[in-house]
Amino acid sequence: MSYLFHNLNHPNPRLQRKKFLLLDGVFQYEIKDDNKIYENLNKNIVVPNSIEEELLPSKYLHLKRTFKLDEDFFSEEEITLHLLKIDQIAKVYLNHTLVMETSLPFLEVEANVKKYLNVGENEIYFIIQDDNLTSIYSKGKQNYDGLKKNIPSLSGILDSLYLEAHPSIHLKDYALDYDYLQRRLKVSITPVGLSENKVIEIYDNNNLKIVQEFKKDETIIDVSSLEEYSYKHPKIYDIIIKIKDDEVRSYFGLKKLEINYDEENNPLLLENGKIIYLRGFIDFGYFNKSSIVYRDLDEFYRCYKILQENDFHLIYFEDVLPSYKILSILDKLGIYYILPIISGGNERKLWVKFSEFFYDETYLVDRPLRLGRNKKESYTQLRLEMINNIETHLNFTGLLAYVLFNEGTGQIYSKKITKFIKDTYPHLLIISSFHRYDLGVGDIEAKAPRKSLNKIHNDKLRLLFLSLHKMKLSSKLMKKVNKLIKNEKLSILLYSYLWTFKKNEGVFLNFGEENNLIEEIKQFDQMWEWEDLNSCKIS
Repeated sequence: MSYLFHNLNHPNPRLQRKKFLLLDGVFQYEIKDDNKIYENLNKNIVVPNSIEEELLPSKYLHLKRTFKLDEDFFSEEEITLHLLKIDQIAKVYLNHTLVMETSLPFLEVEANVKKYLNVGENEIYFIIQDDNLTSIYSKGKQNYDGLKKNIPSLSGILDSLYLEAHPSIHLKDYALDYDYLQRRLKVSITPVGLSENKVIEIYDNNNLKIVQEFKKDETIIDVSSLEEYSYKHPKIYDIIIKIKDDEVRSYFGLKKLEINYDEENNPLLLENGKIIYLRGFIDFGYFNKSSIVYRDLDEFYRCYKILQENDFHLIYFEDVLPSYKILSILDKLGIYYILPIISGGNERKLWVKFSEFFYDETYLVDRPLRLGRNKKESYTQLRLEMINNIETHLNFTGLLAYVLFNEGTGQIYSKKITKFIKDTYPHLLIISSFHRYDLGVGDIEAKAPRKSLNKIHNDKLRLLFLSLHKMKLSSKLMKKVNKLIKNEKLSILLYSYLWTFKKNEGVFLNFGEENNLIEEIKQFDQMWEWEDLNSCKIS
């Protein structure tokens, strides 16, 4: 039995230490015209949460709460403050001292803050700005064209924050690379400080320990006695990594995703060397059911379980990064996910509008984007945000691929950046852009049944990636999609949006008791002759 949620209160099931203090709870808050620290704030909000009012770029959101630390927590050499998701630009104070500034939207940041804390009562104070990418009327990342009337405000502390006590020599993170041919697992760790005393403990099928001691930051472990992870059989194992006196509990699954081609050069998705075909949904992650600010983890589990039981094993999180707990639920259920790179651009007050499409370098957008003073600055900022984004989520078991640019937003030097990411993370599958204007420079090429796609021609067909924004298609489009499935070996099929307001019939899905569209989707799905794909062979 896996201890995937070893401690239900810990906000990061993949990296858990015993000594942590969750700082979620009731905060005082107010929106102010200035960024000075106030003694009293007159409203209350339960964090993580979004304020239910607009936060304009000229305003400041102030939040504060007090908490207590005992002497045992101070017995460790370091105390790290983890902030998982803030929307979006924040200054963080502990006991009226500035300890951190954030400028990476929705991405985890951390800092060693022990010297700013006291045994006994402490105060944490946030001053947050929301400098929106697409509108002067700030609504976080959720001011999406065509849906503005239905989208609530979303700004503030959107995920957990916590303190973790640990030695100065400790584990920063670790990475796994599974060789399914040799049944070997390469474990690479990132330690902070120096130590030759490293131990990995893996709990096998009978909860017996496989212990591996090593001195370098990389080791190879024989895992032939363990079961492989598959979306049909999501086997999870526990792992404990010790570096000197530091101990971190985590989990993993033995899986390797890659692209291969059949004898006709059609792209296929392989899981541990076997062809798989995935169906799934696009999840915007906000609105009334949010994978960012979730109200009820059990409800999410129930809804995802419905998907899994009806053969939906993929979710694309468009524009948003879900909570670590949500990702861990998907890992446990065998639902793969595609994550976006969340980019905030660079200079807040400088805007650039691209109006032309250049195939080799720069991609157009038809709305203003905050990019920076010039392409070089934007490129540097995008690289910074991409590395943070990838390394924060890289080693979750169910990660299928990253989308570097959502519909081209911020797509500067796309070929150069894609190559940089692939050189840095060679085992990671990359989609260069989702939907429109995919240049085909990643491992997976995204396509959708839109007229604009006909303007883009790629010499080399990659993994075909189709998104349907409505459940019912015209007969002409239906024939076109059927041809794609039969002739181009469609490996991934995404249906319309999940967890969103049902603005138009059949566009948004909501798995409530009175409106369960799974049966409708299954009937619709039979028209696609999906089973034809199962007869595909690779050379």
